[in-house]
Amino acid sequence: MYPITCLLKKALGKQNIDRHTLARRLGYSNISKALRRFDMAMQGGPLSPEFQEKLCHALDLPPRDLRSAVAATQSMQAKQREQYKRDSFRPHVFIKTELKRPTQITFAALLGFRRLRWIHLPEDIAQWSDQEQQAYVTAAIRKHHRESSGQCLFFGGITGYVYRPVFDKSIEFDIHGNLTGSQVNGELPDENSLGVQIGNRTLHRGMIEPKQDNREE
Repeated sequence: MYPITCLLKKALGKQNIDRHTLARRLGYSNISKALRRFDMAMQGGPLSPEFQEKLCHALDLPPRDLRSAVAATQSMQAKQREQYKRDSFRPHVFIKTELKRPTQITFAALLGFRRLRWIHLPEDIAQWSDQEQQAYVTAAIRKHHRESSGQCLFFGGITGYVYRPVFDKSIEFDIHGNLTGSQVNGELPDENSLGVQIGNRTLHRGMIEPKQDNREE
């Protein structure tokens, strides 16, 4: 359970009010919207400064306590995202391109980030010798660059490749499959960076997730 969930449940119980009374205290003319936003907050969703202020007023919460709970929740979620990335990691070659964002973002999301920007590799490649890894990766890069004519669908020209045998290791290759020897610093883009808005929802990794409406009423 997130810290923000614990705080809000405790505050709601202390006030001894039901959800509809809370919605009215939040000052919304649209009760359903107020309840949706409160439910999102209970689930650890993003909270605008305006809504935080409304919550403090409605539940008689010290603003410092709410800010602390929000920060603790965000920290917990960051750790969960990191763990998810580690758990779902598979060896691959990341395809570097001219464009950071696709020209057709909806179609790119539907096809899948990994399908467009990854060359998949054998699961046990990290256990091979350095020479075997380099030979396999070089051949895979050259084959990909040749068959794609140096272009990545929706992302423009290919500018290089990054070999990732394990989560914490990234090694750069040029478009000819030659090892440049440089380690790649910083986090590479992943499927979470490719979000597509469809109405009031956002598409990530083939799933539809609610997008918060930040407009106040």
